[in-house]
Amino acid sequence: MKILKPIFKFIMNRLFIVAVLLAAQIAILFYAFYQISNLGYLVILVYEIIAFIIAWMILNRDFSPEYKISWIILVLLFPLAGSAFYLIFGRVQIPKKLIKRMDKIIQNNSKHLTEDMGIPLENKNHNK
Repeated sequence: MKILKPIFKFIMNRLFIVAVLLAAQIAILFYAFYQISNLGYLVILVYEIIAFIIAWMILNRDFSPEYKISWIILVLLFPLAGSAFYLIFGRVQIPKKLIKRMDKIIQNNSKHLTEDMGIPLENKNHNK
């Protein structure tokens, strides 16, 4: 009984419990990395499919070829990061509020603007 008491006290010590739990977390983490590495080719395949879908979206946009090529190179060379950057920074859209404000300014100042090549200002279309 005298021998078990110090062992029991050592096992119930906070430092020992924290060390055991930390070792268990590290073991679980290594096991998870091992399992993911076995499925790594599937993850890479999914990234590549997403990259090609986004490259197709870029090709179908109405932008200059230089803009398209630069984004396609980024997306295809770095599928995960390039796709994320394109989805965050590459989608240029003018807010509707700004378009309405621009239309109002053009209407208010149309008498000061000159006609271009005989085409009245009212008949010109701008990007909406």
